[in-house]
Amino acid sequence: MKGKWIFGIGLVIVLVAGGLAYAGVTAAPNRNGDAPAQVVANFYDWYLGYIGEGETRQNPLVDGAYRSKPASQGTP
Repeated sequence: MKGKWIFGIGLVIVLVAGGLAYAGVTAAPNRNGDAPAQVVANFYDWYLGYIGEGETRQNPLVDGAYRSKPASQGTP
């Protein structure tokens, strides 16, 4: 019984992945042309700079800052 359930879930995953591949869904393009390591470094520089230090710490996830950050400043 458990084997059938696992097989069914695996089949669904394979079918969804195949459907997405067939539809041509790809990763978001890198608009700045930076290497992946540079994109990650830019993101963490921005993220840690936003949080700040000391008594006045901010949370970019709670504030929603990651939604409105210009793409020219790196990812996100």
